Amino acid sequence: MESLTITKRKDTPTVNFDPENNIFEISGKCHPENIRIFFRPIMDWLDTFFENIKNTQNNKIDLILNFEYLNTASYKYLIEVMRKFYKFHSNNIPVEITWLYDEEDDDMKDSGIELFEMSDVKLPYKLKSFIDNN
Repeated sequence: MESLTITKRKDTPTVNFDPENNIFEISGKCHPENIRIFFRPIMDWLDTFFENIKNTQNNKIDLILNFEYLNTASYKYLIEVMRKFYKFHSNNIPVEITWLYDEEDDDMKDSGIELFEMSDVKLPYKLKSFIDNN
């Protein structure tokens, strides 16, 4: 299956889903003008990928989320993305999520905690801080 690559723009993150290496990453600012148009190819790609691997032995999927900014509408769609990954997890396909955040950005850290602990999506995750030297 082909990778999914979406190049970042001023209001949308980079998306790089690499099924060959099972590394799926979304990073950058996420506040698209039309949230449905931005997330639709991601949702469709995940559905197709699931159909392709659901009956196979598969290595662990690593999902890396690294947002500089995430608006409320994007957050709601991100929960839907998590539900897609939960479907993998429920079919015995290991999934591990890493929520990266600037160590000085407590709001983004809290957003990750809220996403994983307060939503109905229960997946293995880790929070990992970094220092942004920009």
